[in-house]
Amino acid sequence: MITRSLGSVFRGKATKAQIFLACFLGGALGFLPGFFLPGDVGGGFLLSPGLILAFFVVVMILNANLAAFGLATLVAKLVSLPLLGVSYTVGTWLLDGPAQGLFRSLVNMPVFAWFGLENYATTGGLCLGTVFGLVLGVVAVKSVSTFRARMATVQDGSEAYKKYTAKRSVRLLTWVFFGGKAKQSYAELARQKAVGNPVRILGVVAAVLLVAAVWATVTFFSAPILTPTLRDGLEQANGATVNLDRAAVDLGAGKISLANLAMADANELTRDLFQAANLEAAIDTRELLRKRMVVDKVVSSGARSGGTRPSPAKRVAKEPPPPPPPPEPGTKTLDDYLKQAEVWRERLAQAQEWLDVLSGDGEAVSEPTPEAAQERRDAELRQFGPAHVTAHHLIEGAPALLVRLVSLEKLSATALPGDLLDLRAENVSTNPRLVQEPVKFGLQSQSDKVMARVQLGRAAQGGSRLAFHYRGLATDTIASQLKVAGAPPLRGGTIDVEADGALRRDAKAGWILDLPLKVTLNDTTLAIAGTRETPVQKLVLPIAVRGPLTAPRVVFEDKALVDALIAAGRKELADQVNQRAQELLKGKVPAGLGEAAGKLIEGTSRPSEVLDEAKRKAEEEKKKAEEAARKKLEEEAKKRLQGLFPPKKDGGE
Repeated sequence: MITRSLGSVFRGKATKAQIFLACFLGGALGFLPGFFLPGDVGGGFLLSPGLILAFFVVVMILNANLAAFGLATLVAKLVSLPLLGVSYTVGTWLLDGPAQGLFRSLVNMPVFAWFGLENYATTGGLCLGTVFGLVLGVVAVKSVSTFRARMATVQDGSEAYKKYTAKRSVRLLTWVFFGGKAKQSYAELARQKAVGNPVRILGVVAAVLLVAAVWATVTFFSAPILTPTLRDGLEQANGATVNLDRAAVDLGAGKISLANLAMADANELTRDLFQAANLEAAIDTRELLRKRMVVDKVVSSGARSGGTRPSPAKRVAKEPPPPPPPPEPGTKTLDDYLKQAEVWRERLAQAQEWLDVLSGDGEAVSEPTPEAAQERRDAELRQFGPAHVTAHHLIEGAPALLVRLVSLEKLSATALPGDLLDLRAENVSTNPRLVQEPVKFGLQSQSDKVMARVQLGRAAQGGSRLAFHYRGLATDTIASQLKVAGAPPLRGGTIDVEADGALRRDAKAGWILDLPLKVTLNDTTLAIAGTRETPVQKLVLPIAVRGPLTAPRVVFEDKALVDALIAAGRKELADQVNQRAQELLKGKVPAGLGEAAGKLIEGTSRPSEVLDEAKRKAEEEKKKAEEAARKKLEEEAKKRLQGLFPPKKDGGE
């Protein structure tokens, strides 16, 4: 094939311009690392798909000689492999040097964004390939012109040549190695025009068909590629099995569709966290030209949560989270209050993973310092090799993926029978720092029994906040999970829980909570160990939850309980608690506590002031007792010393 291609170039009717253009384009294409990258052919093509397709389209339309183009591409690829490091160095100089402004514009420009010019080796290879193609084109045109001129002289003036070429064996070898008989004599080839027809009509048709084929491939054959890729990504984010029958892109309709999506609950593998028979997402095709996926709206049909799986799921292996820090003085952990603390920790860990997904792992795209850019390049160079190092700081304006709105209405959940949920998410992206609006997530039942809102944003966007409420929760459901002296402290009635607090992201500890809770007991019976059961019509308990999300600290002061009891008007329960304290202290009650308790019950002063007064009097009594004990010890020590060292008769000590 190589000799026949050479024969078609030298003996064919290709003009000088067609040969030069073919060598120039083939030389530039061969130096692109994305074209036939050893060990990563498919992934290499994704480095610069637009640029590679553009070369083929130009070759077909501009009537470049296809044989010369193929030979030039092969030669350029063989030369470029040992020079890949040089291509990377040249690309570094271009993208981070004097031409950075030009390439920044091209990288973020529609259509050109698919050329992969942000890749150092691609840009450097394009530069080296252009020079190589120019030199190769000049050499090829000179060689072909010289060969044709000399062969024209021999062909016209040599009888021996004519006899030699008339032999059957010579004609056979010529056909085998160089193709059939030339359609024109060498004299005619030497005299032909240098340019010829600049446009190939069949090439225009072929280019149109190529673009249509790419469009059809993306539209009709995207499912085999997109489905496993999306499934794997969702499994990593979810932490458990994700089932997905089909995911496909329809560029004509501007939408992505997912069929039979089921995401398993990582903490209860027999149930699904989310199920949907069909999910459809409207995409912005104009943003696709800038190599950015923008989803305008996601809607669903047949969505539900908590359904039973036909077969148990499997967890996705992940790195274990770092151990939580030790509790602060005056605080307690989940283990101090909940029997199923480990289950709650797993669910909080899953919540932290979802917050990470919503907030995005992308870094802010800003102009790095030369030292920072060099450090990042070196890290990618060691990990991926020179062909895959990218100038991330040149990509600006928008994240690679942005979902403007997710709206799932009338979502059924087994945890809320007879009620429906509305789920809404806004501005979810791969890099929230590039989006002006904060990430928002909301979940609300149509009866308003359950509500949850999460906002993840910078300080200028209002920061990150968490708010939720759950109304009418059965008290017995919660009491069965509490750890208070081995028996449930509450019975009957309902509980309302409300919270509205701040979130912040810490590089080491993850998400940090500062969440005031308001827990309201309605028509509940208190059954504190050691006291009589007491009905409470309404009791509000202020509780604070602070610290890492995966290991929060519960702050509940005793003074807050006393204040809540007094506010609820439960004098009888206060008397029981006081009596229980007398029994525990065996009558050793600090002075002033009885008087303080009286004021507390009568409501003549605030609970906090009464307790502070009682503590102050107790401290005074303690100091007086310590002072008396110290004086007594001093007197006893003095008497013993005098007995050991009696005074001398002469009055000396």
